[in-house]
Amino acid sequence: MFMPSNRAEVEEAIDNRIFQNSDRLITGNKANEALKLITDNFANKVNDMVDTLVSTDVNKALSANQGRALNVAKADKVTVTGATKTKVTYNSQGIVTAGADANTDDIQESGTPTNKWWTNARTISSVLTGFTGGAGTVTATDTILTAIQKIVGNIGALVTGVSSVNTLSGAVTLTTANIADSVGKRYQTENQNTFNDATSSIQTQLDSKTSTARNVQSGTTYTLVLSDFVKIVALTNVASRTITVPLANTIPSNGLVCRIKDESGTSSTAPISITLSGADTLEGSSGTFVFINRNSSEIGVYSDGISKYFAI
Repeated sequence: MFMPSNRAEVEEAIDNRIFQNSDRLITGNKANEALKLITDNFANKVNDMVDTLVSTDVNKALSANQGRALNVAKADKVTVTGATKTKVTYNSQGIVTAGADANTDDIQESGTPTNKWWTNARTISSVLTGFTGGAGTVTATDTILTAIQKIVGNIGALVTGVSSVNTLSGAVTLTTANIADSVGKRYQTENQNTFNDATSSIQTQLDSKTSTARNVQSGTTYTLVLSDFVKIVALTNVASRTITVPLANTIPSNGLVCRIKDESGTSSTAPISITLSGADTLEGSSGTFVFINRNSSEIGVYSDGISKYFAI
């Protein structure tokens, strides 16, 4: 059977409607069947040829497969606004679907020692290549390396020439043994310290026994209280007056004195009497009796802390 191998031969066979294979003649329905077989065979060959087209082929018909691919690509097409972007997104057909501005998170860091991203950890761990100690004033235009060099140099200059303190070197701890005293600023010895402490204690006690306050009483009667036994009770009324003292056992026996003073200066005609509590006595007398009868006189009393008062 005759089989055309190109389009011209197929067209010639169609025009003649006669196909000859050896000495046989094909006509009618047989001829139509043969024509269909020949046409299909030729179409497959054309498809194979188109499927293998390269980019340099122009003005060529597309195969069914290539047409379907174009339809899929058309369906997947997205609208992208024209712009200049450093980050693009494309689909499985290689079509750009989006654009954006890239940042450092989108760009892979180089594997070489240089061109690395700047991080705090890398800054801290950076070595001070080229460091040499120096000196000077750190300025705003200095690099970190230069500033550190100046600081180290300045610190070094602060201790230059200091080899000892009071003849001591190294880690120095000064005591009074290393520092001589001077006139007017003497060290205190242990004995002096003990003496001064004792003197201070004695003075404190003396101060507590000194009448440092004045309790003025303008009435004709008054009862002494414990706080009066470091004071002067000043009587200013010109009439006769009576002073009552508390029980002796309520007053400490440490020598606290209450001084009673006739400030009115009238006790010779308007005497001052004293009244003792309970069975207490004052210089052996108890009860109530005249205590001061001379103008402007003063008498002090103190207790034994039990039952007796004494006058001074």
